[in-house]
Amino acid sequence: MTVNIQEHFALDYQLTAPNDASAPKVARELLAAILATADRAGMVDAAQVCVSDVVTNVLRHTRVAVLAVEVSVLRDRVIVGVRDSDPEGRPCVRPPSAEREGGRGLLLVRTLAHRWGVTWTGGVTPTGKRVWFELREGCAGGCTHSAGVPGW
Repeated sequence: MTVNIQEHFALDYQLTAPNDASAPKVARELLAAILATADRAGMVDAAQVCVSDVVTNVLRHTRVAVLAVEVSVLRDRVIVGVRDSDPEGRPCVRPPSAEREGGRGLLLVRTLAHRWGVTWTGGVTPTGKRVWFELREGCAGGCTHSAGVPGW
């Protein structure tokens, strides 16, 4: 009898990377490899856009030395978190603007992900934050979304 391990356990991965210009590309490539290995090739494009935008936000809006990308592949979904050690500032979706060059990252995450949110790490006195998003097969752009909720 063959048992699919994904039916019972999450497959968890973590990357710790320097917070520099290479981090978004490294995160995209790692996530693509994980999803391809886990037979989730249909999620690769949305996952790469989302992780790139969240990692880029850490690069642009913090001065931390390192960040962590955490990936959990579950039977029916994939959850990706990007953690940094800067508890300041709440990442938020800004309305699109023709005048602004950037600022669309979390808007894309909200559009592509089934759910996303921000969780502070470190207990009562936060020492960092995790911006996370959840993808489900066949949901990119077409599922009911729950934006900015605390969780994972």
